[in-house]
Amino acid sequence: MSFNGGTTITYKVKNTGLKSSNTAKGVEQYGLYLSNSLYSKYYYNCDATGYSAGERDYYITISLYDVYCDESSEVDDLGAIEAVLNQKISLTFKSEDSETAAAALTEDDIKKVTGLYSTAQRAYGVNIEFTKEGQQKFKDLTSSLTSEGSQGTVYIQSGAFKQQITVEETIDLESVFISGGVENLAQAKSYAAQFNAAKYDLEFERTNINVITRAQAVANTVLTSVVMSLIVVLGCLLLIILFKQLGLAISLSMILA
Repeated sequence: MSFNGGTTITYKVKNTGLKSSNTAKGVEQYGLYLSNSLYSKYYYNCDATGYSAGERDYYITISLYDVYCDESSEVDDLGAIEAVLNQKISLTFKSEDSETAAAALTEDDIKKVTGLYSTAQRAYGVNIEFTKEGQQKFKDLTSSLTSEGSQGTVYIQSGAFKQQITVEETIDLESVFISGGVENLAQAKSYAAQFNAAKYDLEFERTNINVITRAQAVANTVLTSVVMSLIVVLGCLLLIILFKQLGLAISLSMILA
């Protein structure tokens, strides 16, 4: 950021305790989720990093390269970020395409989700790895949908991601790969990051906005270049003096060449 210019926004993170209490892991997963979500929806050059300060204080810093705003401005950039931050994430597996239908599985039944390209299926998608309880619940769900040899449909939804898969038999696997509606690896990773972040219920309080203007970034670049050049020149002078004293000036010339 110092050499590129842009805006960094820092949020203090609070774990509500309604889901997983592992705040450190939640901050890590939310950092990945925000990086992917903001990149795919709003920006072409941004990232989010979660970190801890002490044992109990956790923060996420969002870096927006080439985006300039200040704390008093009501610009779309801040609004878009905070809309994503304030959106509650969930992950549900249902037997009906209905908002009111009970979920057979939720994010609590998921161990880990990975966005990848499957060479076997020749498609991009997400690999959903179940907990032991989740594997049993998914087995029970597919069993109830395929009783007496009939087909059934499992509806999977999380925010903008909505997919349905047809099942023809009971599935008793530790993980399932879902590829429908996933067009590229970036999108697969974005969905996976969202699913993993759904395991945590975090709240965010904006604490700081820091802007490095384009002029400051250029000045930082020039200053760093000058300092590095001086270091190189001084280093070469020291080597020349040392090698000359040792009578190895020709060897130094060959090394530099």
